[in-house]
Amino acid sequence: AATAAAAQSEVSFIDFRVGLVTSCMPHPHSEKLLVEDIDIGEGEPRQICSGIAGNVSPESLPGMKVVIVANLKERSMASLPSNGMLLCATGGGEIAVVQAPAEAAVGERVQVHVDDGDFGEPAQRNRVAKKKLFEKVAPHLRTNAEGTVCYKQSPLMTSAGPCYASLKESPVS
Repeated sequence: AATAAAAQSEVSFIDFRVGLVTSCMPHPHSEKLLVEDIDIGEGEPRQICSGIAGNVSPESLPGMKVVIVANLKERSMASLPSNGMLLCATGGGEIAVVQAPAEAAVGERVQVHVDDGDFGEPAQRNRVAKKKLFEKVAPHLRTNAEGTVCYKQSPLMTSAGPCYASLKESPVS
């Protein structure tokens, strides 16, 4: 008997991308936000606002290979547009930016392979918002005992290895 094709996994509807932070500055209207320009291979860097200013210095980010959620709708954050989300691990009042291996390619799609579905194409931005696709995935993102970022038990992988954060056994969002 022929087996039915597996459905696409929930996590693969999310477009996790390797990015290179090209610049970072404090947000002009909010002391809680940083404004990063992140190159994900689209020609122009994306502007992303992140609520990490209390824990992360803007000088520490340029040159860092990071992971962003690339298929979120643009949001205004304290009157500046934000086109994605920088993944960070949080815990005990600390924040650690999720990093991709230095050898990972800018713009590379981060893959997560799970048993309950196939890795497929990411969803369009409006579908991610309408179906609350990231909200379904986010509770299952965390670092393991080694600091590897996982969805459930499956690592977020680049061609150069897994993504990681300095905070271990911590939620990631």
